[in-house]
Amino acid sequence: MKQMKVVLLFFFVLYANVYGQKRKKINYNQKIEELKKELQEDEDEKILENRYYSIGYYFNKINQPDSAYKYISKSKDLCLELQDTLKTVQRMFSLARIESLKEFFTKSDSTAIQALRLLGTNKNKYKITVSLYNTLGINANSTGHYQEAVRCYNKVLEIASDSISIIGYKSNIAFNFIYLEKYVKANSIYNNIKSSQYFDSISDYIKAKVLDNHAYSKLLDKDGVQESDFLEGQSIKRQIGDINGLIDRIPRGSASGVA
Repeated sequence: MKQMKVVLLFFFVLYANVYGQKRKKINYNQKIEELKKELQEDEDEKILENRYYSIGYYFNKINQPDSAYKYISKSKDLCLELQDTLKTVQRMFSLARIESLKEFFTKSDSTAIQALRLLGTNKNKYKITVSLYNTLGINANSTGHYQEAVRCYNKVLEIASDSISIIGYKSNIAFNFIYLEKYVKANSIYNNIKSSQYFDSISDYIKAKVLDNHAYSKLLDKDGVQESDFLEGQSIKRQIGDINGLIDRIPRGSASGVA
């Protein structure tokens, strides 16, 4: 009976998520059409830039990265003409993230590095710098350059100030240590994360990844892992309807970028 309730709850959460996403997609499509009708090539460049970016942003939300890239690129070009360095860098970050998601990792690295150079020697005072280094870390992990990924995330920790996001970045470092077979270091970081006063404040998605990856790391290190260590993360995934997470048997990272 209890198992049946769990299954029903899982499908209820899944249905609610699917229905909610469908409603959002309709809303975003409406916004895109409205913005396109308002586009006038000869209008004020600041207004035009904002509309281009907004269209790209909503295309991103409905998982149409190619269209998103097209409009955000137009937005970035106008930011350059307007000599707005910070906005240009923010648009370049959006482009680098899309390139990363499309697995154009070398192109993404190039875009992110160009953006960092634009910020110059004062780059560490900008929040966007955290996002750019995080993207470089994701790319390094995705291409198997785990030591480079650790270096990028350590750069992030030098300048990040949000305590909850910092947990995600530390988790990413630990995840790369697993691939480097440095299980003691990975386990130490995971223990630190789980004992943090902010652990209960992170998203359930990242929390499940932390629990899963820590259990996996302990298993590889032969560190007395229990079946309950794996079940805890799986339970959270069922509650939030994380189907991909439940299917995956290989642990995945918990990249926490700032969009």
